[in-house]
Amino acid sequence: MSAPFKLGSKKVYLPSTIFTLVRGSGRLPANQAMFHVPLKVNKFDVRDYLFNLYGLVTTSVKTMIQQSPLQRGTNKQRARGLHFMKPLQMTRPASSKRVIVTMEQPFTYPEAYASAESLKPWNVEMSERMRQRAMSGRRGLTRGKMTRFQVNGRSEKRLAK
Repeated sequence: MSAPFKLGSKKVYLPSTIFTLVRGSGRLPANQAMFHVPLKVNKFDVRDYLFNLYGLVTTSVKTMIQQSPLQRGTNKQRARGLHFMKPLQMTRPASSKRVIVTMEQPFTYPEAYASAESLKPWNVEMSERMRQRAMSGRRGLTRGKMTRFQVNGRSEKRLAK
């Protein structure tokens, strides 16, 4: 299949960039899709990536960089509540890049898996049991009642026999 546009000459064998397909708020037409991409990716990279990997022919690519609002202090300082106690330096978190791609054919989003039969390959029940086991006890490995022992003047918890 030949591209209806001139392909880029940059060879990428194992792409390490992540394109996240975002389900829009319903305002996009059926032949458009939105992606979150890294800041270093340009329009030509997006067009070539979608054509070479998925065979999608795009008619236009629109990019926009969304700046994050200013914050007082870093996220670590904000988590500790320091931004209420003393004046901190204003910082701007990293920006994000959004891409709206217009395609020749209408695009339909894949349906979310809701039925139990469709989730069977992922073994949801087993992962839920493992998560519950990890929440109770030390790494989910305790099988009996824990008791405290004095060993060399230190108090230790061990399984009762």
